[in-house]
Amino acid sequence: MAEAGIEFDASGFENVQVSFMRGSKSVSADVKYVLNPPTVDTDRALSSGGEGEEPREMLCPGCSDQEVALKMCHGCILADHIKRTCPTRTPPVPRGLQGVFAAEKMIGLLDNERNVFIGRRAPRGVATKSIGVKRTMHASRYANPFVVAKKGFLLGESLSLYQSYVDGGFAPLSEAQLQQGVNTAQRMPETLEEMLALRPELFG
Repeated sequence: MAEAGIEFDASGFENVQVSFMRGSKSVSADVKYVLNPPTVDTDRALSSGGEGEEPREMLCPGCSDQEVALKMCHGCILADHIKRTCPTRTPPVPRGLQGVFAAEKMIGLLDNERNVFIGRRAPRGVATKSIGVKRTMHASRYANPFVVAKKGFLLGESLSLYQSYVDGGFAPLSEAQLQQGVNTAQRMPETLEEMLALRPELFG
């Protein structure tokens, strides 16, 4: 359970349309800023401090555990942030909900009250509880505003911008900050084919 009075759920989102340059191409995208951004108190509540207390797990609906291991999930940025802001406490561990899961394992992750959902939408079958989960997942204050989409942000851009957003205290980015984040984004694989080309060592 969260510490007394701490709520991780988003109260709502403001949709902001932005434009930026990707090389010589002008791109438009939607940014979904949370109306009640995270605070020092929610950061602390995400960490663990009791003796022998297991770390919380942060559940990302858009990534797999493999992507988490490759630092391709915004939860990794968030875990590093908590490590910096709460240095005497145990930071949370990001987990991906995408991929092949036994139903029992998925239900166990979601129904564990210590685990914190960090996405905007629950995985398929969770909102309707058709997979057997009992807990209701609400959109999170820690969701990534920079949504990866075919006509929006690339994965590397999204993570670069989320890093800037976190470093800036979860405040909306200026046009200059947004363009800088895009310009300095690391190239990341968007498909399995690109993963094979960029990280062949993963496939032995």
